[in-house]
Amino acid sequence: MSEKNEWASAGPGGLVAYSVMTYMAAALFLGLVDFTSLLLASGIAFAAIIPYIITAIVSLRKNDNLGGNTFLYFTGFFAAGSGFSWLLTYLSIINHWNIDIRILGYEWIVLSLVLTVTTPGFAKAPLATFLTILTVDPALFITAFYYLGVTNTLINSIGGLLYFITGTLAWYVAAAGMLASVGINLPLGKPLLK
Repeated sequence: MSEKNEWASAGPGGLVAYSVMTYMAAALFLGLVDFTSLLLASGIAFAAIIPYIITAIVSLRKNDNLGGNTFLYFTGFFAAGSGFSWLLTYLSIINHWNIDIRILGYEWIVLSLVLTVTTPGFAKAPLATFLTILTVDPALFITAFYYLGVTNTLINSIGGLLYFITGTLAWYVAAAGMLASVGINLPLGKPLLK
């Protein structure tokens, strides 16, 4: 009898990292922390690279093209990119460097467009997972417009609230995924698409 060598899903680990990142973004957009938090936030963003890349690799190994590639670009841009840009922003403020952060707006437009266009693919996942993606789509556009310098306090606050909502959904879905492996099933809702 041959032993089946299946990999477990790394999705919950990636979603915990996602939740941490979105909660930090929410705190920044809502003004709950100031620029001095960027130094610590950059370190946490670099730490998010580990669960993101592992989730991407395991998902791709399991032939999950949508989830695997989503976590792959999350690794590069939402974790590493945010880590570097937050670190450089912090250093530029304390050292009075001139940095044009509007370039980040163009990066975030691409990330926003890609995730928004691929969002319908997540409608085949449980409803809570789909809502995790659906609620972050407008927050990403707000981030892009923030970096381009065209938002205001109200729009930034809406982005912050959306980041809190998606982060809360993400840690819940992550917990549900881990608990399901030991027979405890938290409700996630039925997929919208079969």
